[in-house]
Amino acid sequence: MLQSYHLISENALTNVFLIRENDNLPKKKNSTFSLIAGPKLSSGPLLDIVGIKLIVDKRKNKVVYAECKQDFIDILFSFLTYPSGFVIKKLNGKSRIASLDNLFGSVVSNPMADCFKTLESKQHLVNPRIPSNFRISKFLIKSTEARPLKYYMCRTPGCDCNEVSLVGNVLCKCKRITNKRLKIMDPRSSSYGFVSDATYIVTDDLVITPLDISTLISMIAVEDLLEVPFNVNEKEVLLLLEAALSSQAVLTDAFLSEEETSKNGISSIDDDCVLV
Repeated sequence: MLQSYHLISENALTNVFLIRENDNLPKKKNSTFSLIAGPKLSSGPLLDIVGIKLIVDKRKNKVVYAECKQDFIDILFSFLTYPSGFVIKKLNGKSRIASLDNLFGSVVSNPMADCFKTLESKQHLVNPRIPSNFRISKFLIKSTEARPLKYYMCRTPGCDCNEVSLVGNVLCKCKRITNKRLKIMDPRSSSYGFVSDATYIVTDDLVITPLDISTLISMIAVEDLLEVPFNVNEKEVLLLLEAALSSQAVLTDAFLSEEETSKNGISSIDDDCVLV
């Protein structure tokens, strides 16, 4: 229960240990913030960019949905693989995951500087590595990949123990040592990412479905829609991650902030956009 509350409450201990009359989790406080992306093409190296199409309701200044290929879907799904410390570090300690920001701040604070057993144990918390098998072809967010584990087995002909060890030269059941290093096939060698090559639809609240004509028709039953080409690089991915933690209008909050819309408003890109 403590794990559930520290994700949504700024008073995690009180909510868990002192509140008994209501078992429902407390509602998260509404957050008001201004993001810095706008409906325009982003700059960045070509290899570090993923292109998508935003379908924007011009009247409401709201993203109705995004049309994209599998590389953008892989980026969104990869959010589910990030360690908490990685997320908070990338968002500069302002993830809006309530009390978790305070936990991260405690780790890096001066009063705690001499309390960790080793510097490595502290680094595991503030700079966790991404598991190597969760990497995708266009990760975009700079990170350190964890080293793959090494596996050893007995090389004795006829040994049928069928066991492996994470340490070499240990005693096998057949009384021989495990000194044969196994070669691990990279699951990304033949294919990258989580989903197959196709066109997908992503709604503003991150509901993802394959492109389907019937679904598309129901979504575009709105007048004054614009199709906006949009390139996503590391900055936009971090904005998406931040918005996904605190909003039900993720694409709108990440890509169409009020500040940017007033400065680079929809009307200023009409010539580059297509009416749906």
